[in-house]
Amino acid sequence: MTPSLLVAPTTAQIEGFTKAQVLKRFLRDTGLGVYGAATDGDIESITDTTARASIQFSNDLYQGWWTRISAAGSTAPEDEIRVIDQYVGPSGYMRVLPTWSTAVAAGDSYELWRINPQLVLDMMDQVLLEDTYLPCWTILSEVPDFDMEQSVTTDWTGSNATVAKSTTEPLMSGKRYLTVTATSANGYARSPLFAVEPGGAYRAGAMGRYVTSNGSFIVYDETNSAAIETVTITRRHNVRVLVDFQVPATCHSISLRLSTVDNLGITAWDDVMLYGQAAHSIVLPWWVKNKSQVKGIFKLHMRDSYGDSIYSPELVGEIDSKWDIQDNAFGRGQLQLRARQGNLQDPLFIFGTRNETAFASNTEEKLVDMNFMIACLAYRIFSNLVQTPENSYLETSWLTERAEYWTRQWKQLGYQQMERLEQIFRSDSPQGSYLDSRFNF
Repeated sequence: MTPSLLVAPTTAQIEGFTKAQVLKRFLRDTGLGVYGAATDGDIESITDTTARASIQFSNDLYQGWWTRISAAGSTAPEDEIRVIDQYVGPSGYMRVLPTWSTAVAAGDSYELWRINPQLVLDMMDQVLLEDTYLPCWTILSEVPDFDMEQSVTTDWTGSNATVAKSTTEPLMSGKRYLTVTATSANGYARSPLFAVEPGGAYRAGAMGRYVTSNGSFIVYDETNSAAIETVTITRRHNVRVLVDFQVPATCHSISLRLSTVDNLGITAWDDVMLYGQAAHSIVLPWWVKNKSQVKGIFKLHMRDSYGDSIYSPELVGEIDSKWDIQDNAFGRGQLQLRARQGNLQDPLFIFGTRNETAFASNTEEKLVDMNFMIACLAYRIFSNLVQTPENSYLETSWLTERAEYWTRQWKQLGYQQMERLEQIFRSDSPQGSYLDSRFNF
């Protein structure tokens, strides 16, 4: 078992960046604006005597530009966009229309834009959702938000517990996991309810970790209000729980409960799995939008047993080639795997390319290559500006030259991104994540 950090490292282990950092870099690299920090302000203005005040600056320098508050302690007027109605060069005073919802305070960060920044913000989300794909290994499951990658906890109902998503080290699988803080002993997070076949055979599991308390993974009979299976987790490193169970003859619905044993204790959870052992299909994760994203489908081998139903969390197994990828609804529905023969005997995981999600806040970090992100965003913005007649206030020849430059940058860096992915795809064993079926386990 690889040793696991118990606390966040004091030095960054992965390079990440925030929305604010992207926008500052974008403004520097494209010449579409500047940024700074207010030294004073009120409900109708920003003053920056550090960066915007000079007798060399004409009073019409920023007239008609857009300004956006990029940081104000996560409260208003953060993220608000206004037009600069008046600028006084010697003092660095900028009056805005309409007024801010709340007065700007000294220390608030702002951006000044030659174009409306909303276009860039919208395009940034599009770049993350449609142009940015990263390697991803994930278990397959019928449980909504099983990988905990959504920022909300809508699919997890707390009972005598506070349920939250966390992105702090040590991570589990992906960039988010669920924490369950008990407000009384044996508090839990409950999954949605599942209709099941009485007497049917199913398999369930999860990745779990002791944070400040033991935890319990519970398969619960909602019809008869009784636990079907309970597995206790006592380890501080990540482990994977896997249980096979038969539904009681009088049971028609079940749930999965992620429990924290001690009052005020905390446990961490990820990769919550459930499927029927006689099933011939299983849904693919929410981020799989087309077949080409799925690069490999594997049977999971449970290794390094630490006791009853507790194993190593590593995704290691062998290629399983009996699956077709299909839509499971009318139109463009969620994709699923469907077996050409046989059924779901072993747990499955996939290796694929996953798109990023839009920024949830100015401080959320993304683990995307910054150079590629800026090049792709600039390529899209300048291509848009060249085609938009109302941008005549920007010199056409300059826009055309910038569009051509960023097109070249985007293609070059995009090729480098694909080379990195191809190194994984062409490997006989992607990062050791699967083994030849001839090996014994």
